[in-house]
Amino acid sequence: METVLDSIKALPGVSCVLLFDPQFGTISQKGGNEFSEDNLSTVNKTLEKFYSWGAELFSDIVQIRLRFADSNLSIRRASSHQYMVIFHQSLLDENLLDLTISQSANSRSRKGDLSPDQASAGTMNQNAPTDNREALLRSESVSKLLSHMENALNRVMGPMAAIVFNDTRQAWIGGVDRINQASIERLIHMLCTEIDDQEKIATFKDLIAPHLNIR
Repeated sequence: METVLDSIKALPGVSCVLLFDPQFGTISQKGGNEFSEDNLSTVNKTLEKFYSWGAELFSDIVQIRLRFADSNLSIRRASSHQYMVIFHQSLLDENLLDLTISQSANSRSRKGDLSPDQASAGTMNQNAPTDNREALLRSESVSKLLSHMENALNRVMGPMAAIVFNDTRQAWIGGVDRINQASIERLIHMLCTEIDDQEKIATFKDLIAPHLNIR
């Protein structure tokens, strides 16, 4: 997430970007040293309330933005319990912001990839040992399924889906002994927990249902 925040902070017009948890406060912050901790906390909590109210009215909400004369405040969900808050000028290109988030998330994923020799190993096998998990993720059946799942998550969560998917995928990999139907169902459960919206969860499951053919 630090890489993502650094990339967003580097965008023209962005003065501050931070990761906020309603329970634990600011998790990470880039820029914004001119703001006091109390002021930031008040702004974060206010934006989080706006987002929660908006989510109750609009199930497909991506972000809440407050526009002032020469600056904007925006908040978008980073995970089920955390939010990304951005202080930026009104000229910030939202498409560029979305692209930066996606590219940063993909870059983080690539840094954890295996070497070409490791990546060439194995096909899907439900009795595969733990040491072969990463190799099995590169098998055609599993990689296609994960791609479909990420695309479906993007449909229901927007640009932040890439970050959520990569973080959840890494947590999932570290907690399974076999990659089989049961472990795939566990990944789906973890992603649904991150979505944290029953209507969106139903949509997500409908989108991935045709591709759940792992045996």
